Amino acid sequence: MRFRKNTHAIYNTQYHIVWTSRYRRKLLVKGVKEYLEKLFTNMDGLEEDIEVRKVNVQKDHIHIVIVIPPRVSVANVIKYMKSSSGIKLKEKFEFMRTAMYGRGGI
Repeated sequence: MRFRKNTHAIYNTQYHIVWTSRYRRKLLVKGVKEYLEKLFTNMDGLEEDIEVRKVNVQKDHIHIVIVIPPRVSVANVIKYMKSSSGIKLKEKFEFMRTAMYGRGGI
């Protein structure tokens, strides 16, 4: 267990985040799984002190263990990760755009 320091705090905040595809559809198949694992471990746009420790992609849900400093909102980080990954998935995989009956989301 490694503690991190910033100017006014010492912390070790790890979050286990789980989210599912809409209606728990089994959309995260073989090619998508590898793409998402790579995407989340090397995600651009996150602050430098946010660390993604583990990523596990199942067919209908994703597990992520992430270290987020106390000064950053967990909700904003997850919102950014979900929205940017959804956009990139729709750009790369054609079936993701039409999988949800034209609603535009996964």
